[in-house]
Amino acid sequence: MLKVPVYTEQKQRTKPFWACDFLNQTSGQQAPFTSVLIASGTLNAPNTLTSQHPGVIRFRSSTTTNSGALIGTNSAQLILGGGEEFNAIFQLDTLALSTYRLGFHDSVDSTDAVDGCYLEIASTGVATGKTASNSTRSSTGTTTTLVTATWYRLRIVLNPAASRVDFYIYNDAGTLVWSDNLTTNIPPATVARVTAAVVNATNSGTTALDLMHLDYMSIKFGALVRGGA
Repeated sequence: MLKVPVYTEQKQRTKPFWACDFLNQTSGQQAPFTSVLIASGTLNAPNTLTSQHPGVIRFRSSTTTNSGALIGTNSAQLILGGGEEFNAIFQLDTLALSTYRLGFHDSVDSTDAVDGCYLEIASTGVATGKTASNSTRSSTGTTTTLVTATWYRLRIVLNPAASRVDFYIYNDAGTLVWSDNLTTNIPPATVARVTAAVVNATNSGTTALDLMHLDYMSIKFGALVRGGA
């Protein structure tokens, strides 16, 4: 007989998993995440939607410099203690003058993160894994160049000791196209180094442009000790 995984209160309490498929295609609550518009940027229904990518939201800049949007948790709700994982499925629409940061980080505008473990995509399309602890940052020794109009999946995983973070990028078929890791400047598990889980897209120009499409986002945790088994 086929065994069906059963949801339990204990499992969600000690190994929580939160995901969004962006069926609400406008700004506002993207349960369990929330959205923030940056410098009059917008979130809209998608221009790109396929049967393989249900529930997609479009990030768009405004005519104000460094505009765009973000979707994620509150910027001060997570302490990285080990075992966390971040996933996102996304497509870039505009590279010129754009900056993208995806993963565990606390950037709420165009400036870089103070604390986190995240992927940064520059206006050249070059994607770099980064860590930040109190604004001291490390970058992966290798990078990969992403292109527009292409679906990618990003996966970021902290080991149980929070002493190493691994970055993976896959194409839409699930083939690994790049990976690397960092062991330095991972924020310590203290209340002074709180962070978030965020997808952030901004553009420094003054033309309203489609920046990216986001199809899926999730975060999960290792075993938490809160209330016992």
